[in-house]
This record gives sequence, C-alpha cells and structure tokens, in this order.
Amino acid sequence: MKQLRFTAGYTYYNEPARLIELCRLWEKWPSGVDIFLVDDGSPDYPAIDIINQELNLTEHGPTIQVWKVSRDLGFNSHGCRNLIAKYATTDWIAFFDSDVLMYPPDVAALKRRKFNKGSVYTFQNYQRYNQQFEGRSTGHVNCFVIDKETFWEAGGYDESFTGLHYGDREFLKRLHAITDVRESGCRVENTEEGKHGRVIPGLERMEYIGYDEKLENYVYITPFTYEEMDKLTGTKKTKLDFPFIRLL
Repeated sequence: MKQLRFTAGYTYYNEPARLIELCRLWEKWPSGVDIFLVDDGSPDYPAIDIINQELNLTEHGPTIQVWKVSRDLGFNSHGCRNLIAKYATTDWIAFFDSDVLMYPPDVAALKRRKFNKGSVYTFQNYQRYNQQFEGRSTGHVNCFVIDKETFWEAGGYDESFTGLHYGDREFLKRLHAITDVRESGCRVENTEEGKHGRVIPGLERMEYIGYDEKLENYVYITPFTYEEMDKLTGTKKTKLDFPFIRLL
C-alpha cells in the first residue's frame, strides 16, 4: 500500500527546552515526513542554533526545513502557519503546536491512513499536565491534518490578528464550516497547559481559561470585547505580509 508523505508544520518562539524535546522525538520518526519549522522571530534562542546543535537525522528518517520570521512582530503563529501552507512540498499538512508531541508509532499510523480532501482530521489528545486524555473527541483544537487546497479554500489564517492569541479559533470556525471534522485515529501528547509562543508583557491581549461546558465554547479573559475582536477580522487582506527567510 502506498503510504502518505506529509508535512509536519511547527512554529517556535524562544523555547529551547521544548525544541530539544522535539529533536529527540524527530530522530525516531520514520521517513516520508518533511518537518517544516518556522521560528517566529526568536531573539534569544533561535531555532536554527538549536537544530544545528541538537538534531541528528539519518537518511532513514524525516527531512527538515527551517525558516525564520526576520522581525519579532509579537505573536505571529497565524502568519507562520500560512507560510507553512504556502511552501510545503506535500499535499497534506499536519499542524502541531510546539508543546505537542507525536510518537513514532502514531506517525507511522498516520502515514498509512487514507485521507479525503475536504476533511479535517484531529488527534486524540493526552494531557501530560493532567495525566489524562482530553474528554472532547476533537482532541487538541489547534493540531490537525488538512490538505493544502482546502486550507486555502477556507482562506488561510487571518493575519489581522498578528500579536493576538485569537486568530486560530477564527480560522477554525471558517475551516469547519466547509469541511467534515474526522478523527485520524492517532494520538498526540500535550505537554503544557495555556499559551505558548510570543507573549508581550503588559500587552498580551488574551488569557486562556479553558473549555466551558455550559457555554460549549473556549473561554478567555481579554481587555477587548469579542465585538472588538470581530471588528479586526479581515482588516488585513494580504498574506505573508512580513519578512522571512529560509535557513535550512
């Protein structure tokens, strides 16, 4: 049976311990996976330095490419994911947060999985910090498999939210409106709770609280109202409107 070749897309910001843990895992992954790592402008611990020092891949394992946003723009994971979708060399992309691990058996299982374009595939999520699986069947909300054509049909991430920990939900709302959400049958491990990536002290727009069963939605504390957030939607029409460079 022909196995799927896919891109594993990650964004990173100034968290070397997390990236080193990922390196140890990537070294055990099978071939047929292209790791696409985007550094969101790390000033202190650039991803390329960690990769050069820590990652040892063989010809029997995955491949890797490393890109970097040339200026620290604040939280820009949305733009980084657009960059991954633009330059990935495979039709299918598995998006992961930097605090999410996928172990080799699940990577191998994902390669054997038959995917249908127009669907989004989620992962069962084990929460290391709670030592239990997440109860909701959709798993980790921000980790999923999607084909590039459907990603762009949904419009990609809205870069109006650069600097804001919000735009992922806005994109997923659009994505889920045009797709079926299915379970991949594979698992991931979420190592930490709450925000990750770029946070500007005193300017961070949002604090994650958790899933509210009564509201059936994710809850945040924010100095902005949701109405004000909605007004930002679509105010920046261009994609990849920031400087970036490929380093590896």
